[in-house]
Amino acid sequence: MILGIINAVKCYHVTSSLESYSRKSFDGCKNLHEEFVRTNTATWENAKACFETFPYDFEIANETINTLKGLFGGFYSFLNQAKEEPKPGFTFKPIDLLDEFDKLLKKKYEKEFDFWHDVASIIFSLRDAHVGIINLCYDAFIFDQRLSLYSAVIDGKQIIKVFNDIEDPTNVDCQVTEIDGDPALDVIVEFARDKIRTSRDLGVRFNNALASLTLEGGVIKLDSLSRQFSLRSRLPPTPTISYALECPGNVKKNFTRQWFVSDPRSVRKNFTDSASYRKALCTRPSDNKKGSTISSVSYEDKIFELELSEGNLTVDAHIARFYTLQDFGVVVISTEDISSYNISLINDTLIKLNDGFQDFARKGIKKVVLDLTNNKGGELIVSEYILVLLFPDITPSFPADQRLTDLNELAISTASDNSSTAVNSKFSMRLRLLAENKKVFTSVQKFFGSNCFTRGGVHGRYSTKYFYDIESIARRNKARVQQGTDPVPLNWTRDNLIILTNGACGSACATITQILVEKKEIKTVAVGGLLSQPQLSYSSFPGGVIFTSDQLLHELNQIGLNRSTNSLIPDNFPQLILTSMSIDEFYSSTLDNVVLEFFPRPSDYRLYYDEQSMRDPSKLWIQAANLIGKDS
Repeated sequence: MILGIINAVKCYHVTSSLESYSRKSFDGCKNLHEEFVRTNTATWENAKACFETFPYDFEIANETINTLKGLFGGFYSFLNQAKEEPKPGFTFKPIDLLDEFDKLLKKKYEKEFDFWHDVASIIFSLRDAHVGIINLCYDAFIFDQRLSLYSAVIDGKQIIKVFNDIEDPTNVDCQVTEIDGDPALDVIVEFARDKIRTSRDLGVRFNNALASLTLEGGVIKLDSLSRQFSLRSRLPPTPTISYALECPGNVKKNFTRQWFVSDPRSVRKNFTDSASYRKALCTRPSDNKKGSTISSVSYEDKIFELELSEGNLTVDAHIARFYTLQDFGVVVISTEDISSYNISLINDTLIKLNDGFQDFARKGIKKVVLDLTNNKGGELIVSEYILVLLFPDITPSFPADQRLTDLNELAISTASDNSSTAVNSKFSMRLRLLAENKKVFTSVQKFFGSNCFTRGGVHGRYSTKYFYDIESIARRNKARVQQGTDPVPLNWTRDNLIILTNGACGSACATITQILVEKKEIKTVAVGGLLSQPQLSYSSFPGGVIFTSDQLLHELNQIGLNRSTNSLIPDNFPQLILTSMSIDEFYSSTLDNVVLEFFPRPSDYRLYYDEQSMRDPSKLWIQAANLIGKDS
């Protein structure tokens, strides 16, 4: 286990005192602030000038890499398997993460921004949506072209079209023939291949590069993981993008669109020049070593009231909508995090989820489409509740384990000790049940077990397999919701149920879909992706339970483990940096020792978007319903 880097000779160190920024005649961050104040937006040039103000500091880089290696080396579940070549159906480059981190310290940089760009690129190359990293110094803003694109397959040909355009609505539904002088489709595919991290399946990443709708926060809107080509959180490489369009009536258009820089976190209030920018957004305060001030940011998207050509909304369960069409029903499901809901809304959500399925059953609906399109997951409690509603006999989760390291074993042992002051720590074995019998672990030694696997050429230890103790919560919620009622049995099977996704169905969503496929043989249909790619996954990044770096370090500190008490514990980042990772991994319930994260899940059937189905999902629902029972 590599937990640190011996301090190297600081021959590349460049002073980074705050005073040096304020003495410069040209102050990029000052210009950026003033532009935000004047116009409420900013230009790519001023954002880049601000980012490039700060010289590379080897000491900061060294501390950053130390922390990354400590966290990923100690806890990332897929560290070794990420070194393996992808299985057919996946497109990514194998990576030795710790070695790539080491290589960065051997490079010569002039600007810190270039170092950070390389750090983020390494993290993103894992193609793991659960692994992310933010440095508020360089990731505070959103870069928006104020237009969105989509892919349509028309007359057997895949083309790129304009979904919406705030600057010029007359461009909507025009075909994009070229982007920066190259064929538009090729440009989007290249971007999806190299720049998007949200799936190991290139077809899913292609979908995420383009616009599509989702149910999120109780409303239909543009998905927050979609249109990544024209809405970015990292500084784009060029200040503009040029487009060539062909519009109805054989009208040809050419225009160049700049990047509009927005400030969704309102950080402009915290700086006026480079010195104050550095202090407020880049440097972690010495008295704030336990946690960062970074929070997730949501980008306000246009809300769409669906104009369905067919279908009636029967039940709105906040995170699910129930529709009836022709002779079948549709459930649009989001497994998003509901922890921010108040107790009353959570209870209402659970009740209406039950009501929706019961309403279908009482109406005698024989066929059901489960639409989990554009669903990035969030709550296993939600996914397991839905599964036990549909199939009471099911085990609604997959067995898991953890990659064992010196650091991880120390955390688990300490948190599982009866004398610990933090017996409810997320590191504790008490949160988990033996996979073989769903009973509590009687000792830490039983939890550690004796499993060894070779992954990525590394022979390593892995814990005994377990389930998280969530199923009991799901079943209690179901019993509470149905108490005093006379529920109708839900008798849908593989003969009258189908799953529809665009592959962007991850985490808790992947749990629903893959459980139904493995345990109930439910068929799947995936929409979109590349016409030239024969398969498209129906789910992505099943992963495991996710921690941020702040959560990991906080949990360690809660059980008395910190840098001052044990040298194994990573120090926090020197800057306002937040990273995330899976700390455990899920296994197939039917395939021996197959880790779901690296096992492609091609759909049984395939559909493609067109101009109508992009905005009217009932078109896809009807096509999906027609596939139910097709090969039964």
